[in-house]
Amino acid sequence: MPPPKRLLLVGAGHAHAFVLEAFAQRPDPTISLTVVSDSPLAAYSGGVPAWLAGECTLRDTQLDIAALCQRAGARLIASPAVALCPTKHQVTLQDGHVVAFDVASLNVGATLQQPQHAENAERTLPALLAMRPLGSLHHRWQALLEDVDRLPPGTRQNVVSVGGRCGGL
Repeated sequence: MPPPKRLLLVGAGHAHAFVLEAFAQRPDPTISLTVVSDSPLAAYSGGVPAWLAGECTLRDTQLDIAALCQRAGARLIASPAVALCPTKHQVTLQDGHVVAFDVASLNVGATLQQPQHAENAERTLPALLAMRPLGSLHHRWQALLEDVDRLPPGTRQNVVSVGGRCGGL
């Protein structure tokens, strides 16, 4: 019997969570499954509006990728991938380790480029709260809440959501 094919999932978003769930329900001994993700938890964009509204905790909005990997019989490597060499079939991790694969799927998620601010400029409101990347949204949200808390009593702020998609407010 030939060695199992090495399937590498880079990133732990929705698509790869579905792949893991499929392997958990129907294991395939001809495939060796590895997941490379910077965290054992992945943000679920559909839960973000409820978290921002205070209806649930941040943890309630996250997918437990480590548990999904365990159920699917997959190996989880909790490290960011920093380079891909498709001709050598290798991904290099942040610590320099190299992971070989036969087939790789890249689930890198949506990103955006935020407007440039003057260096050393004092933060003022109105402020822009970038929703992506979701994995670090809680830090930006907390900073915005701290800015709002410093406003003079009785100050009113309007919130405008630009964009929608699944995680729209």
